[in-house]
Amino acid sequence: MKNTPNYSLYHTHELKKRLAELDPKNDQDEIHEIQKMIDKGGYQFPSTSSKINHNTDHSIKRKAVATKFQSSKFILILCLTMTMLLAWNLYVLIVFGLGLALIPIVFQSVILYCLYNAHVMSKPLIKIWAALMMVSGFFGLISVVLGKLISIDQFLIHIVYLIAGFYAWTKANHTMEIIYAAHDEPN
Repeated sequence: MKNTPNYSLYHTHELKKRLAELDPKNDQDEIHEIQKMIDKGGYQFPSTSSKINHNTDHSIKRKAVATKFQSSKFILILCLTMTMLLAWNLYVLIVFGLGLALIPIVFQSVILYCLYNAHVMSKPLIKIWAALMMVSGFFGLISVVLGKLISIDQFLIHIVYLIAGFYAWTKANHTMEIIYAAHDEPN
């Protein structure tokens, strides 16, 4: 394995192409190394926003291309929660004719679409949704406490909103990663 290239500089499609070219009997170490790099997602562009190539006077800028989910369990819970909330809001819209239910219906539909496609906007949308849940839970708790009749049911619902929002916010930070690709742009 002394003469093998530095696979940390290869993109995923290049790694897969090289993996197909290798002999499984003779190149076990190299295959193992390539498989580790494929599992990592291939080459990851450096975290700086731009880098100037002085030879060509071009800058290399990052472009977000996808979201990588590191916890399938969290995404499953998130999708189930979004689907249940979407169904509830559709029920409210159809049965009670409450037009304001269109706002969460559209927002939850967009989030589900982004999660399904691993879109770049998945993480920011989940964080916005989580922040709205926390704010809703907080102000709901204040309204229940300041109200004349304290309803335990409403109190518990707003506690659940707070906890669900906090959980989604922290898990989105830890388990959702935005994948970047490089592209050249003239200065």
